[in-house]
Amino acid sequence: MDKVPPSSQIRMTLGIDLGTTRTSVAMVAPSDPNGSWYGGIEVLKLADGPMTPSAVLIDRERVVVGNAAKNMGHRAADCAQVFKREMPNERYRFSPQSRPGTTFSAKELSTLLLNHVVSQARSQAGVEFRQAVITVPAYFGDVARRSTRAAGENAGLDVLDIINEPTAAILAYLFQPGAEILEEPVLVFDLGGGTLDTVVVDVKPDELRLVAIDGDMFQGGRDFDEAIAFELAQQFMQLHDGAGSPLAEPNNGARIRLDVEREREALSFVDVSNIPVWGWGEDARLAYNCEITREDFEAFIEPQIDHCLRIARRSLASARESGVEVARVLFVGGATRTPVLRRRVLEELGLREVVSGADPDLLVAKGAAVWAFRCALMNYFWEQYGDKGDGSLESSRRKSAIADAALLTNFDARLVDRLLGLTLESVTSRGYAIECYNPESRRRYLVYLIDAQDPLPIETKPGQFVWNDDIDRWILRIYEDSPERRGSVKPKDAVLVETIRGETHREWPAGSAFRVVFRLG
Repeated sequence: MDKVPPSSQIRMTLGIDLGTTRTSVAMVAPSDPNGSWYGGIEVLKLADGPMTPSAVLIDRERVVVGNAAKNMGHRAADCAQVFKREMPNERYRFSPQSRPGTTFSAKELSTLLLNHVVSQARSQAGVEFRQAVITVPAYFGDVARRSTRAAGENAGLDVLDIINEPTAAILAYLFQPGAEILEEPVLVFDLGGGTLDTVVVDVKPDELRLVAIDGDMFQGGRDFDEAIAFELAQQFMQLHDGAGSPLAEPNNGARIRLDVEREREALSFVDVSNIPVWGWGEDARLAYNCEITREDFEAFIEPQIDHCLRIARRSLASARESGVEVARVLFVGGATRTPVLRRRVLEELGLREVVSGADPDLLVAKGAAVWAFRCALMNYFWEQYGDKGDGSLESSRRKSAIADAALLTNFDARLVDRLLGLTLESVTSRGYAIECYNPESRRRYLVYLIDAQDPLPIETKPGQFVWNDDIDRWILRIYEDSPERRGSVKPKDAVLVETIRGETHREWPAGSAFRVVFRLG
């Protein structure tokens, strides 16, 4: 890749919301002389509009991405969707029917998706984007974050940072014209197509501090769709005695789920919708046009909303343990348009809404663009002045440097100054442990050195351990606790993150002590 001048790199950065069901890309545009000094955060309208479905269809000779892939209901066996949920699972493989013997990991599918949206972004904006910030759910662990970064790099991007989706949403809110000045803790309730994050962020003028992180990798609007589709299938089989489930055949099920998704989104705005259901095989002539009211829909998804509220309460309780009380909530993600969800969050959790004035689907991409712009600015300052521009420069020199950067990039100096002074602090979403063995009980167990919600960055106190046998080489297995079994000491309940092998400079006898230190963030 050719060397690009630092001032040009600032204009060649993207923010990417690599979503479970939809992907968006955004950039920070220069200030409008007749508009706000903030400039504009622009979500690029690609071939599928501002949101590209995160669907990848593997044909015999080509790859199809977006609506064109998603709408091929008759090719369900060749179309990968919701693969972002599998980013932590290094064993996951998608096997398209059209290419027998060929498989794709979640990381490889994400690379294909990123190739598509970045290529279209370059054409649409006329900018050779080379750098990007990519967002991930706050509840993603280390394996999923590393896989996301690798997918971006494999797509030819210089990945400046990986940031949490709720953090990006708060950034987008703070850097939009006319935004209410927030200086208080906020619950970011982020329910998208495939994942749920409930994150408490303590907002200060020059700092965003994540206090508590919780969520569910398998809860989103897609799961609302599954609940509706299941109910429709049950009604179809009751109406047509002896008929099989219309969802059992993949292609037929894919077409029904497409209709369900469209009508479910419509029910956020209308009171009644109709969804056609038809059979397959011997039941192909059977059909059922189901009328669903908003009340029906709310009844179908009530258990899932109960689940979402339980997770939000856990986040609020974790924040309270840190001395942080929350009174406001920011809704992020398309599924938060669901009226009953909003109503219950506000009423049952006793919160007031932070009105963003922006599309909840697009907040994350916009915030990623803001952070990408900041990262590029800091790189510019480092190359020009040997300083990150975050306040350590002598005051008059910093002011001059900010003015130079603003002039070079055509951005207002106040925006440059505010971005450079902003800091992010976070906590771990997962706990991290090493595997130990007790020879007396013949039991393997985990010892945690980092717990979920520990502040980042972190360097643990040395953990004291002893070797069970004489050794001249060793193996250390590092585990990450799973969302369903947080803090479990059983290795089978956790995710193996890494296996480290090494040798000692001499043989150590059994009973020799050694220490382990973790550094994270």
